[in-house]
Amino acid sequence: MQLRFAAIADIHGNIWALEAVLADIRSRSVDLIVNLGDHLYGPLDPIRTADRLIVLDLPSISGNQDRELIASTPAQGTLQENRGALREEHRTWLGKLPSTLLWPEQDVLLCHGTPFADDVYLLEQVHAEGVSLATPEKILSLLGGVSHSLILCAFPPHSYQPSASALPVFKQITKPCPVPA
Repeated sequence: MQLRFAAIADIHGNIWALEAVLADIRSRSVDLIVNLGDHLYGPLDPIRTADRLIVLDLPSISGNQDRELIASTPAQGTLQENRGALREEHRTWLGKLPSTLLWPEQDVLLCHGTPFADDVYLLEQVHAEGVSLATPEKILSLLGGVSHSLILCAFPPHSYQPSASALPVFKQITKPCPVPA
Protein backbone atom coordinates (compact mmCIF):
# COMPACT_ATOMS: atom_id res chain seq x y z
CA MET A 1 0.00 0.00 0.00
CA GLN A 2 1.34 3.40 -1.01
CA LEU A 3 1.53 5.99 1.75
CA ARG A 4 -0.14 9.32 0.92
CA PHE A 5 1.66 12.11 2.72
CA ALA A 6 1.84 15.89 2.63
CA ALA A 7 4.97 17.94 3.23
CA ILE A 8 4.70 21.38 4.80
CA ALA A 9 7.51 23.84 5.36
CA ASP A 10 8.43 27.37 6.37
CA ILE A 11 5.42 28.16 8.52
CA HIS A 12 7.36 31.03 10.15
CA GLY A 13 4.82 31.55 12.93
CA ASN A 14 1.87 32.02 10.57
CA ILE A 15 -0.81 30.13 12.51
CA TRP A 16 -3.56 31.27 10.13
CA ALA A 17 -1.81 29.91 7.03
CA LEU A 18 -0.96 26.71 8.93
CA GLU A 19 -4.60 26.16 9.86
CA ALA A 20 -5.71 26.78 6.25
CA VAL A 21 -3.12 24.31 4.93
CA LEU A 22 -4.08 21.70 7.53
CA ALA A 23 -7.76 22.05 6.57
CA ASP A 24 -6.87 21.54 2.92
CA ILE A 25 -4.74 18.51 3.75
CA ARG A 26 -7.59 16.97 5.79
CA SER A 27 -9.81 17.17 2.70
CA ARG A 28 -7.33 15.13 0.65
CA SER A 29 -7.23 11.78 2.51
CA VAL A 30 -3.58 12.17 3.46
CA ASP A 31 -2.12 9.47 5.72
CA LEU A 32 0.71 11.53 7.22
CA ILE A 33 1.99 15.11 7.30
CA VAL A 34 5.71 15.88 7.56
CA ASN A 35 7.18 19.25 8.46
CA LEU A 36 10.44 20.43 6.86
CA GLY A 37 11.34 23.15 9.35
CA ASP A 38 11.41 26.89 10.00
CA HIS A 39 8.35 26.57 12.20
CA LEU A 40 8.19 29.68 14.37
CA TYR A 41 10.49 32.55 13.44
CA GLY A 42 8.50 35.54 12.22
CA PRO A 43 6.44 38.52 13.35
CA LEU A 44 2.99 36.89 13.29
CA ASP A 45 2.20 34.39 16.08
CA PRO A 46 5.06 32.06 16.94
CA ILE A 47 3.56 31.11 20.32
CA ARG A 48 0.20 29.82 19.02
CA THR A 49 2.02 28.19 16.10
CA ALA A 50 4.38 26.38 18.50
CA ASP A 51 1.51 25.25 20.70
CA ARG A 52 -0.37 23.89 17.66
CA LEU A 53 2.65 22.10 16.18
CA ILE A 54 3.64 20.52 19.49
CA VAL A 55 0.14 19.06 19.90
CA LEU A 56 0.11 17.80 16.29
CA ASP A 57 3.33 15.84 16.94
CA LEU A 58 4.20 15.63 13.23
CA PRO A 59 7.43 14.08 12.01
CA SER A 60 9.43 17.32 11.85
CA ILE A 61 12.96 18.51 11.26
CA SER A 62 14.77 21.68 12.25
CA GLY A 63 15.36 24.52 9.82
CA ASN A 64 18.03 27.18 9.88
CA GLN A 65 15.78 29.68 11.64
CA ASP A 66 14.66 27.11 14.20
CA ARG A 67 18.33 26.69 15.03
CA GLU A 68 18.77 30.47 15.28
CA LEU A 69 15.82 30.78 17.68
CA ILE A 70 17.50 28.58 20.28
CA ALA A 71 21.08 29.77 19.71
CA SER A 72 22.82 31.99 22.23
CA THR A 73 24.09 34.41 19.59
CA PRO A 74 23.25 38.13 19.76
CA ALA A 75 19.84 38.98 18.33
CA GLN A 76 17.77 42.00 17.49
CA GLY A 77 14.39 42.77 15.91
CA THR A 78 12.07 39.85 15.24
CA LEU A 79 14.63 37.24 16.31
CA GLN A 80 15.09 38.93 19.69
CA GLU A 81 11.31 39.31 20.14
CA ASN A 82 10.68 35.66 19.22
CA ARG A 83 13.37 34.42 21.59
CA GLY A 84 11.89 36.47 24.43
CA ALA A 85 8.35 35.25 23.75
CA LEU A 86 9.05 31.51 23.45
CA ARG A 87 8.38 29.43 26.53
CA GLU A 88 10.83 26.81 27.74
CA GLU A 89 8.64 24.03 26.31
CA HIS A 90 8.91 25.65 22.86
CA ARG A 91 12.70 25.90 23.09
CA THR A 92 12.91 22.29 24.29
CA TRP A 93 10.75 21.12 21.38
CA LEU A 94 12.87 23.03 18.86
CA GLY A 95 16.07 21.72 20.42
CA LYS A 96 14.95 18.11 20.05
CA LEU A 97 14.14 18.35 16.34
CA PRO A 98 16.61 16.44 14.17
CA SER A 99 18.32 18.17 11.25
CA THR A 100 17.26 15.35 8.90
CA LEU A 101 14.80 12.49 9.09
CA LEU A 102 14.80 9.22 7.15
CA TRP A 103 11.83 6.95 6.52
CA PRO A 104 13.56 3.69 5.66
CA GLU A 105 10.31 1.92 4.70
CA GLN A 106 9.50 4.63 2.16
CA ASP A 107 13.13 5.47 1.25
CA VAL A 108 12.36 9.16 1.86
CA LEU A 109 14.82 11.67 3.33
CA LEU A 110 13.66 14.96 4.83
CA CYS A 111 16.11 17.87 5.00
CA HIS A 112 15.70 21.62 5.24
CA GLY A 113 18.52 22.64 2.87
CA THR A 114 20.88 19.81 2.05
CA PRO A 115 21.41 16.65 4.12
CA PHE A 116 24.49 18.37 5.60
CA ALA A 117 23.50 22.05 5.98
CA ASP A 118 20.15 23.66 6.73
CA ASP A 119 21.11 26.97 5.12
CA VAL A 120 22.46 25.82 1.76
CA TYR A 121 20.24 25.78 -1.33
CA LEU A 122 19.95 22.32 -2.84
CA LEU A 123 17.78 22.95 -5.90
CA GLU A 124 18.61 26.58 -6.71
CA GLN A 125 21.75 28.54 -7.49
CA VAL A 126 22.22 32.24 -6.78
CA HIS A 127 24.41 34.15 -9.22
CA ALA A 128 24.90 37.73 -10.45
CA GLU A 129 21.97 37.44 -12.87
CA GLY A 130 19.55 36.15 -10.23
CA VAL A 131 18.40 32.69 -9.22
CA SER A 132 18.15 29.59 -11.38
CA LEU A 133 17.60 25.90 -10.89
CA ALA A 134 20.75 24.09 -9.88
CA THR A 135 22.31 21.77 -12.41
CA PRO A 136 22.14 18.03 -11.78
CA GLU A 137 25.93 18.06 -11.24
CA LYS A 138 25.63 20.78 -8.59
CA ILE A 139 22.81 18.93 -6.81
CA LEU A 140 24.77 15.67 -6.81
CA SER A 141 27.83 17.41 -5.36
CA LEU A 142 25.72 18.94 -2.55
CA LEU A 143 24.18 15.55 -1.77
CA GLY A 144 27.61 14.02 -1.23
CA GLY A 145 26.57 10.49 -2.13
CA VAL A 146 23.23 10.52 -0.30
CA SER A 147 20.79 8.49 -2.39
CA HIS A 148 17.09 7.94 -1.68
CA SER A 149 14.00 7.45 -3.82
CA LEU A 150 12.64 10.80 -2.63
CA ILE A 151 14.40 13.72 -0.96
CA LEU A 152 12.22 16.53 0.40
CA CYS A 153 13.88 19.87 1.11
CA ALA A 154 12.51 23.31 1.99
CA PHE A 155 15.30 25.86 1.61
CA PRO A 156 15.15 28.57 0.28
CA PRO A 157 11.63 29.50 1.39
CA HIS A 158 11.49 32.94 -0.22
CA SER A 159 11.26 31.62 -3.78
CA TYR A 160 7.67 30.45 -3.09
CA GLN A 161 8.06 28.08 -6.01
CA PRO A 162 7.73 24.36 -5.60
CA SER A 163 10.58 22.62 -7.41
CA ALA A 164 11.42 19.12 -8.49
CA SER A 165 14.48 17.53 -10.04
CA ALA A 166 14.88 14.03 -11.35
CA LEU A 167 18.44 12.74 -11.25
CA PRO A 168 19.84 9.48 -12.61
CA VAL A 169 20.52 8.11 -9.11
CA PHE A 170 17.23 9.27 -7.56
CA LYS A 171 13.60 9.08 -8.43
CA GLN A 172 12.75 12.58 -7.20
CA ILE A 173 13.97 15.60 -5.19
CA THR A 174 11.17 17.95 -4.25
CA LYS A 175 10.84 21.35 -2.56
CA PRO A 176 7.22 22.06 -1.62
CA CYS A 177 5.76 25.55 -1.64
CA PRO A 178 6.11 27.16 1.83
CA VAL A 179 3.03 27.38 4.06
CA PRO A 180 2.66 31.20 4.02
CA ALA A 181 2.52 31.40 0.23
